[in-house]
Amino acid sequence: DKAIAFFRKAGEHAVKLFANEEAVRHFSRGLELLKSYPDRNNLAEEKLQLQLPLAVSLMHYKGYGDSEVMKAFTKARELCDQIGDTPQIAIALHGMGAYYCTKMEYNTAIKLADRILRIAQKAPDPIPLLLVGHNGQSIDMTLVGESERALKHAQQLFDLYDPQKHQSIIYTFGIDLKVVSMSYSILNLWIRGYPDQAKKMSRDAIMYCRELNHPPSLSFALFLSNVLHFVCGDIMNFKKHTDEFFELTTEYGLILWIGYANILKGWYTCEQGLISKGIAEMRKGLTIFEKAGIKMFQTFNCTLFAIIYSKVGRLDKGLATLEEGLSLVEKNGERFYEAEIYRLKGELLFLQGENEVIVERHYKKAIKVSHSQSAKSLELRAVMSLSKLMMKQGKIEKPREMLSKIFNWFSEGFDTKDLQDAQILLKEFE
Repeated sequence: DKAIAFFRKAGEHAVKLFANEEAVRHFSRGLELLKSYPDRNNLAEEKLQLQLPLAVSLMHYKGYGDSEVMKAFTKARELCDQIGDTPQIAIALHGMGAYYCTKMEYNTAIKLADRILRIAQKAPDPIPLLLVGHNGQSIDMTLVGESERALKHAQQLFDLYDPQKHQSIIYTFGIDLKVVSMSYSILNLWIRGYPDQAKKMSRDAIMYCRELNHPPSLSFALFLSNVLHFVCGDIMNFKKHTDEFFELTTEYGLILWIGYANILKGWYTCEQGLISKGIAEMRKGLTIFEKAGIKMFQTFNCTLFAIIYSKVGRLDKGLATLEEGLSLVEKNGERFYEAEIYRLKGELLFLQGENEVIVERHYKKAIKVSHSQSAKSLELRAVMSLSKLMMKQGKIEKPREMLSKIFNWFSEGFDTKDLQDAQILLKEFE
C-alpha cells in the first residue's frame, strides 16, 4: 500500500516538473502493483487515481494522437463506468475528445464535449465539468469553422473560471483550460474581423502564461499568437515568438507543438531566401506529426507550403498541396481556413495562366464560404483578389463598390497588412 501511494506521489511530482516520461513510469509501476491485489476494496477507485494521470502524462509525452494515449483514456473511462457517478469521467472524455480532435474526427470530439456538458448538469459541483466541456467545444467549433459558437463557449468558460479555485486543474489536464480557450479566441477574433481584439487577447494570454510559469500552456498561447502574427503580416513578432516557441517546445519535449514549431520556423527560413533549408524544416515538422498521429491544422499547413511553392515557381506542387487541403476539408470538416484555400488556389491558377473564368470561380467560392462563416478577414482577402482580376479585365465600378463595402465594415486593425493593401487598392480605383 505504501509503495503504491509513493509511486502515485512520485508521478504527481514529476508532472509538476514537466517530466512526463518519468511520470509515466511511476504511474505505470503503481498500476502494476495493483494487479497483485485483485480482491481489494475500492480497486477501481485506486486504479483510476493512477490511470487518469498516466493517460494525461502519456498525452504530453507521446502526443495527443498516439494510440497508446487513446487506450489509456479509454481504460480510465471504463474505470469511471465501474465506479458510477464520478466527475472524473470528464477528464477521461476530455482526453478522448483531444485524441479525436487531433485525428480530425471533429464530430466525435464535439459529441464527447457535449456529453461532458450534459453530465455537468447533474453533478453536485458542475463548474469544473462545465469548464472542461466549454473548453472542448471552443476548440472543436473553431476548427470546423463555427467561430461565433466557439467564442460563446470560450466566454462561458471565462465567466465561470476562478483562478483561486481552478488553476489547480492545470495538473489534472496538463494544461490550463483558460489559456486554451483564450488561444483559440485569438484565431476566431481575427477570422471574424477584429484584429486589434485578437492582438489584445494574444498579449493577455502570453502574459497570463508567464505568470503561471507553465511551459505547455505557454506553448499553446505562443502557437496561436504566431498564427495571428502570420495572418496579420507582422513578420517581426512572428520571428520573435517563433524562436521562443521552438526553443520552449524543444526544451520540454512537447511533442504536439514541436511539429508546429518546425513548420513555422521553416516558413520563416524560406521567407529569408533559404528555400531548401526552410522546406526541409517544414517537412521535418510534418514527419513529426505523422509519427505522433497528428492531423489537426493540416489545412492551414497546406496553405503555408503552397505559398512557399508559389514564390519559387513550383505552381504544380503548390496546387497539389491545396488540393490535398480541400480534400481534408471535405473528408474531415476542418473548415476554419477553407475560404483561404480556395482563394490561394485561384491565385496559383492565375499565375499558371489558367482561364480567367476558372480563376474567378475560385475567388467567388472563397467569398461565398467566408461570408457563410462570417469570416470577414478571409472575405476581405477574397474580395481583393477578385477585385484585382476584374480591374485587369477593365472593370472598375463593380469591384470598387464590392471592395468598399467589405473595407468599410471594418472598425479596427488598420495597421494590418490586409487592410493596408485594401486601402492601396481602393486608391487605384479612384
